[in-house]
Parts: sequence; C-alpha cells; structure tokens
Amino acid sequence: MLLRVGKIGRPHGLRGEVTIVTESDDPERLSNLTALHVGLDAETVEARRVRSLRIHVTKKGRALIVHFDGTDGREAAAALRGLFVYAEEADLPPLDDDEWYIDDVIGFEVRTVDGDHVGIVHEVLSLSVHDVYVIKREGQEDAMVPAVSAFVEELDGDLRRMTVRPIEGLL
Repeated sequence: MLLRVGKIGRPHGLRGEVTIVTESDDPERLSNLTALHVGLDAETVEARRVRSLRIHVTKKGRALIVHFDGTDGREAAAALRGLFVYAEEADLPPLDDDEWYIDDVIGFEVRTVDGDHVGIVHEVLSLSVHDVYVIKREGQEDAMVPAVSAFVEELDGDLRRMTVRPIEGLL
C-alpha cells in the first residue's frame, strides 16, 4: 500500500535535486528509502529510484533533499515541483503506538468527549508547528482541530474514531 509522505518543492542546486517537504514529524524515518513514487495522487504515480537522499535543516524545519535517477539538471527537477511523494508502507519503519499515518486518520468519525457527533476527518494539514485535522460537518463549515493532546483526547484505530475535547469557538 502506498502512503503519501511529502510534496516536492523547489529544485535544490543545479544537478537535479529536489526539496521534499515531508508529512512526517521525523524525516529521518525516510532516510533509508531506495525508491519513492511520484505523482498527482496514489493512482497515477511513477516509481523513481532514489540516487541520493539527505536531511536538510531550514528555518521552517527539516526537509529532504532527494536526487532521483533520471532527474538531471535544474529544469528536470523543476518539472517535479508540486507533485506528491509516496512510499510503500512495507518499506517504512514501524510506527510507535501513539503515531499514525495521515492516510489512516482520513475518514475517522469525530466525536466530542461527551459523545456528540462532530463530523468526519477529510483532510490533514501539515503545518510547520503541528498538523491540523479538517473535519467535514454536515450542514456547517468545516472545523479545524489542532493535532495536539490539548484538543485530541483519543484516536481509536479499531473504531476509526477520534475523540476531541473542544473549547469555546473551536467547533
């Protein structure tokens, strides 16, 4: 199964390297991958062999600098900008008990700690500080809940449910 792990940003240098902004809080998890899949979505990806990969520290955090086989020169790297990057789940190191892949959380039902139905997680925004769950609510605007323990009480993979602790104005 393919999991989205990042998005290609601008070229890095002149030899065909690209910057990848990861969706992981620990880009080191991706440092041993020898192949990635690149495309607009998981159904239209193209497998690419990784020639080199290293962690790059920026003002906004850590990113990957990747050189794919066949991507030589700045123009070839620029052509990949904006595409998503996927990895085979089997190639990734196992997650800790309190960690989740973004793709796993999409579709979770969201309830408050009091048991009230809020909606369904339909997107996860990866921001520099923390992720934000975007919850689609029937007949209302989407709600945005920061993915921090102050607001997220529990993620239950078996029930595919998220329990949130809302404060006034959050929902």
